[in-house]
Amino acid sequence: MKAIFGIVLLLLFPAVQPAFAALAFIQYPVPTPNSTPVGITAGPDGSLWFTELDGNNIGRITINGAIIEYSVPTANSKPIEITFGPDGNLWFTEESGNNIGRITTTGAITEYAVPTPNSDPEFITAGPDGNLWFTEDNINVNNIGRITTTGAMIEYPVPTPNPGLSGITAGPDGNLWFTENAANKIGRISTTGSIIEYSVPTSDSNPLEITAGPDGNLWSTEGSGDGNLWFTEDNFNVNQLGRITTAGVITEYPAPTPSGFAGDVLGEVTSGPDGNLWFTETDGNNIGKVVLHPVALGVTKFFTDANLNPLPKDANGNPKVNVVLANGVVTSTNPGQVLAWVNVTNTSGSSLQSLKLNDTLPVDWMVSPAWMPPKGSVGAIHVFYANGTGLSSETEITRPFTITVSTGNPGRVQLAISNFTATTIGHPLMPGQSILLSVKLSYGLMRTSQLASSYPRNYTDTAAGVAWTQASFAGVESSGSGSAFFMADAKVVCRRCRFRQRKYLKTLPFSGMGTSSMTRISV
Repeated sequence: MKAIFGIVLLLLFPAVQPAFAALAFIQYPVPTPNSTPVGITAGPDGSLWFTELDGNNIGRITINGAIIEYSVPTANSKPIEITFGPDGNLWFTEESGNNIGRITTTGAITEYAVPTPNSDPEFITAGPDGNLWFTEDNINVNNIGRITTTGAMIEYPVPTPNPGLSGITAGPDGNLWFTENAANKIGRISTTGSIIEYSVPTSDSNPLEITAGPDGNLWSTEGSGDGNLWFTEDNFNVNQLGRITTAGVITEYPAPTPSGFAGDVLGEVTSGPDGNLWFTETDGNNIGKVVLHPVALGVTKFFTDANLNPLPKDANGNPKVNVVLANGVVTSTNPGQVLAWVNVTNTSGSSLQSLKLNDTLPVDWMVSPAWMPPKGSVGAIHVFYANGTGLSSETEITRPFTITVSTGNPGRVQLAISNFTATTIGHPLMPGQSILLSVKLSYGLMRTSQLASSYPRNYTDTAAGVAWTQASFAGVESSGSGSAFFMADAKVVCRRCRFRQRKYLKTLPFSGMGTSSMTRISV
């Protein structure tokens, strides 16, 4: 998963002397007392999701610190690790419950029993094959598990007996990599279950966690958006957050809650959607945030149909579009078009005078009608000042020359407003005020052959904005980003079947009042 204990890094870099520094921490208490938060990961909804080992809950915390807890159905299940799955849900392990759990972003939980009893599933990660992979931590169990997003499981025995399986991650080579804490090895497993083990040179180093690094290698820590690697030190008397650069320079930051019997032990750390670091405090019963990038620009994404209605939801509560397949060919979608929206809000204490916004559209979806510079195209892209009571009543401030559309897959829409005062708004974007960008999309795979089995598909839209306090992109700069997704489900129809039905109905005799005739029935 996301963290590693400091001892591993000290073994990797024995000559580095740690430095101490101050860092901006924010703590958010978990509502359930003594819940023991452990695992934490960023979710697809722009929030952070975490496990409560003793609280028997899965928690969700927004980047502003609002927490909701969802109770796990199995009592005393000990949920311990959590990750974002390829199906748009969160997946977690139940160490005592011997289950793999799935939770939707609306809080619906489904549990799947691990075939091997008392296997103690612990670490879990999304694999390159669209499945979830997990380790079974019981010292007498030697399995790496794989679970599909529909709950089907396979277990693969590790060759070394009693290896003490721990961390697991997807590697840059298309395989899964895991640690053997007791056997002092690093293992590699292919998506078909072939396993190779590598001994760690330092004896008794007890490798615990592992992740893919930004340099194409595998590291025993978590990478963050600042180009460094971050780790937690959970020794009961240390309790620090560590940072190591790729050059090997280590800096340690004492956690805000003291260590000791009345204090805290840090759990895991991950990068948040707000560009900051988030971590669990297992004994302090807090979720912590390290402020690396103060956010002054709020960017969020959402979708509607062309009539401004929210997209329908699938069984997991995710927005969806139906793709109609007739004899394997895409003939239409329902709704026919999707509006991708970006909401940009000034969340700082200063007015903003200029803005650049980059919206990366979902793969396979295209701006429709096509954007024709410099005048644009009616109905395709609009910019609004969000001062109304709903989407249909916002003030339009679209100026086509400020919009650039990049063709390709995915497509990109760029908005550059050099001076808000020069627009219909007539003044800077004040604190708390918002603008909206809407982009009308049509499915780019129309009239192409697609396998029904390749659906559902996840379509993600990501937006990033930068704003300035002065016109012409000058002054104090602030930035923000956001993403959202919708699912595409296949609806299969048979055109040949309908044609044969028409042909059959045409040949049926019709009994009228004393006459005999034929009629044609349209189907």
